[in-house]
Amino acid sequence: MDTLKGFRDKDFLEQVTVLSVIEKEKTFDAVPELFALHANPLGDASVDLMVTNALKALLLANSDMTMEGLVHEHPAVRELSLHVLMQNPSSQATEILMDAAKAEKNLEMRFEILSALSKLEDPATLPVFRECLTMDDPWFLGLGLGVVADMADVESLPVVTEMVIRAEDDDRYEVCELSTYEAIRVIQAIATPEAVTFLASKIHHRNPTARRLIHEALIAIGSAATETISALFEHDDVDERILAANILGEIRDKHGADVMIEALDDNRAEHPNIRFAIYEALGKIPYIKGLVHLVDGLGEEDEMILIAVVTSLDGSLNPGIVNRIREFATKPGHGERVCSAIASAGSLNIFGALYKAGGLEKQLFAKVQALGDPELKKAFRERLLTLDAPHAQEHAAQLMDSDTEKATGRILTVDDSKAMLLFYRGAIPALGFEVMTADNGLRAHEVLKSDTDFRLLVVDMNMPEMDGIELTRKVREIDEMKQVPIIMATTESEGSQIDLAKKAGVSAFISKPFKPETLHGKIRELLGTV
Repeated sequence: MDTLKGFRDKDFLEQVTVLSVIEKEKTFDAVPELFALHANPLGDASVDLMVTNALKALLLANSDMTMEGLVHEHPAVRELSLHVLMQNPSSQATEILMDAAKAEKNLEMRFEILSALSKLEDPATLPVFRECLTMDDPWFLGLGLGVVADMADVESLPVVTEMVIRAEDDDRYEVCELSTYEAIRVIQAIATPEAVTFLASKIHHRNPTARRLIHEALIAIGSAATETISALFEHDDVDERILAANILGEIRDKHGADVMIEALDDNRAEHPNIRFAIYEALGKIPYIKGLVHLVDGLGEEDEMILIAVVTSLDGSLNPGIVNRIREFATKPGHGERVCSAIASAGSLNIFGALYKAGGLEKQLFAKVQALGDPELKKAFRERLLTLDAPHAQEHAAQLMDSDTEKATGRILTVDDSKAMLLFYRGAIPALGFEVMTADNGLRAHEVLKSDTDFRLLVVDMNMPEMDGIELTRKVREIDEMKQVPIIMATTESEGSQIDLAKKAGVSAFISKPFKPETLHGKIRELLGTV
């Protein structure tokens, strides 16, 4: 066209003026000549950049011109048109890009074409991206997984489930590859009954990170996954039932609560770790039937389980429940355990209700006074100050005056279970240590990036956000933490993960459930006489 006639021979200012007019007035007739100028630059970097910018502006405003650029004979024009299309996707480009992707031999250019094609989010493109799932190249594989996840492509399910299965192989299970992460995301997005059943079957995946991602996927699917997860209580595997209870608690579905209650009633929760997980899960599900069984759980004798029960009950009190708790707290030979659990769990609401009701003031106060955690004592003191009850002010003053030995160091405890963290806060100060807590590995790592003054760490194996093995690896990357002992708390049946944890840098293991004395012995073993 006349506007660009003799453009190469014009001086710089004339060239700038011409390009500005073309861009401002949207002179689309100039596009073919701009294609030519972009394909064969003038050699002046400033002018060539202005040509490119003018061409981009016109293509962004005219999808038909962009389509022409996609089939242009010169690769530079095709590449620019691709970039424009990625900024301004158009369904018109589907067939052109699919044909171009099949014909393109240059892998880098083919990836660019597929990236542009992915922006269209057109189901017609899925066959092309399914092919990517069979490629060894991580870039193509990742792109394919991203697209089939975004479009919840059911036909991809067999391929992606096989990826998750292969991730458990002896030569692969130690590291969760990005493809495994993306494959789990695809299965979550598909969320058909078959997909959910597969995820539930891998609830105890050999790789701890993949296991955590599977748990998060099932929780995200929510109530639609409840039936499938509940079926795991029919299995003999203790770990599966523990993990199923944890997930059902996070989903918070009443049907899941019914299944766990049935497991308690018909002795499918005989292992203390299963009961601990069920009681903690029931505390997260708003359900009267669950509350009734939580109250019945006050008859448990194991200290850790009682703390889980009391912690779950503390936020759901009514006069009837308070009376039932009082019955257990005054039961000969067992009331001591209940009062001790109320103190150790920092259950301020139960404490306040029983204290005001009268008859248990001395027993409750004695248990609180025996606590080694100054923060818990402070919380109980403040609660006493709010109570209009005999002896409350007197007991509050005694807590304020009680001497606490100066801590000989700090221990960081990491667990997603509130009850476990409370157990640690109640048990560890008896050795003279101050206790800090974190409810998952990610938060613990954030703490350790700026504060490494800890004598020892106690970490759980299975946690959301970051599991215990991954946390241990990251802790050992911190110079000041390379020699700090790490105890991993786990279940007895998780022996297959012990070697992986040792390789990560775990110093010792403690099998749940355990009593304070067992934990004390393990800490002394690692730190010497304390």
